[in-house]
Amino acid sequence: MQLDITQIKKTIGMLFRYAISGFSGIGANLLVFSQVVTVSESSLMLASVSGFIAAYVVTFLMHKYWTFKNLSKELFYKQSIVYFFSAIATLLITTSILYLLVTFASLQPILAQFVALLLAAIMSLFFTTLVTFHTNSSRIEQITNVFSFGLYTFIRQQKKWLLLLLCIMCICAYGRATFLPLTYTTDSEGYVATAQLLQGDTHAMVYGERILKPLAPASLVLISSVGISLESALLVQAILFYFVLGFTVFWFGYELFSKPAYALSLAFIVVTSYPIVRYGINYYTETGIWALYFALLALILRWIKRPSFVLLSVISIFLLCGLLWKEYVVLPGLMFGLAILFHAKLTWVEKVHAVLQTAFLVLIPWGLWQYVVYMRYDYTYLDWFAIGAAQTAYISEYTVFNVSKTLFALLFFVWPFVFLGLRYWHTLSRESKKMLALMFLPSFGFLLWGFVSSRLFFSLVPLIAPFAVLGFMALTSLRVKVVVILLVVVLNSILITLLFDPSIRLLLTTHS
Repeated sequence: MQLDITQIKKTIGMLFRYAISGFSGIGANLLVFSQVVTVSESSLMLASVSGFIAAYVVTFLMHKYWTFKNLSKELFYKQSIVYFFSAIATLLITTSILYLLVTFASLQPILAQFVALLLAAIMSLFFTTLVTFHTNSSRIEQITNVFSFGLYTFIRQQKKWLLLLLCIMCICAYGRATFLPLTYTTDSEGYVATAQLLQGDTHAMVYGERILKPLAPASLVLISSVGISLESALLVQAILFYFVLGFTVFWFGYELFSKPAYALSLAFIVVTSYPIVRYGINYYTETGIWALYFALLALILRWIKRPSFVLLSVISIFLLCGLLWKEYVVLPGLMFGLAILFHAKLTWVEKVHAVLQTAFLVLIPWGLWQYVVYMRYDYTYLDWFAIGAAQTAYISEYTVFNVSKTLFALLFFVWPFVFLGLRYWHTLSRESKKMLALMFLPSFGFLLWGFVSSRLFFSLVPLIAPFAVLGFMALTSLRVKVVVILLVVVLNSILITLLFDPSIRLLLTTHS
């Protein structure tokens, strides 16, 4: 076969320009990184993120206009989205490698950052060449839709409903933060101490159960980089992800019902529920994991409708992020496993391939982090689970009174609509019925935990709240719907306020 000399020259020229652009990005990264390290010697995470931003701007512009000579103005926005997500993946890789090289190989931070960037640049070469700046414009169109999950179009189409939801959440968050107490507990201390540990503070107390799941503390480090304390960042994070949660619930509701009014009703029920108001808008990190949880439910339902390799990979990445945030994400992981197993359109070979691919993308990086934690801190999930699932806890916690009040607290006066909605199960699409059926057993995963709490029992809400929506929307009169909404809001608000009263909580605890 005769070699195409012209094509070889073009390829070599492209690789040369790619290398120059890449090294320019590395140079920008190292310049910013070294300056931040000099100013804040212990904040490797902040330095890495700052360097990433500088490298992203430099490399994107150089790759687009020089390396690949892609002068299309129409694709600028979409290419920037795809390049941003690939850069985020690169950031995760470089940050992980940086941490391992500095912590275990004892390399100097700047040298370790150089090595991490070089390895990540080689891996990103293939994606950038074959997708982001490929001459086939339809490829970038397809990958943009995959990376954004069609969310840009979705937001644009549903902006009025989302704006209404945003107003509801603003009122709820303001009222909760202003008129009800905020609690700083030992859980909060654990997150802050772990964030300090990630910043390089060798004197910070080690909380094994928190370091096993480093993404929540890592987000505190990023938020605190704007100049606020880690304690304040804890509250900012909770409220920030509260709004993300509202969006992901609306997204899941739309995938489930295909009607924006139904999706808004579902989001309204979730963002005003007691567990989210009590534990979410607080010095906790509950809203972040529940935002991931509902996003996974939406993605899984979309995969059930239209299974694809890329969507499966995206779900795997979300599962990995969830495992590194909090253990609740195991439940949608089980749901996804069941979705693969019982998917009618997949052959057994395809099902095995899907399971293996998901396991590879999720368990290998997750297992590596668990190994790092074990080698450095001598702590594993077995130690953590031994505390939470103690048999003595079941005897003292799982009483009829405790379980009853906890279940009631999930939805308060919305519960009657759940039972009414069961009558309208048949109105759902086949895929939505299948999704709710797959959610049934995993939603009871809280029973593996030894304590009774609305925070743990909240895994039932994604399963039961859709039935409440069906029941509520079955009301024929708009006037009746408005009256019911106002009545539920008033009664639920009164109950939530009462449950913050110390004497009421003492009474409930005494009777447990």
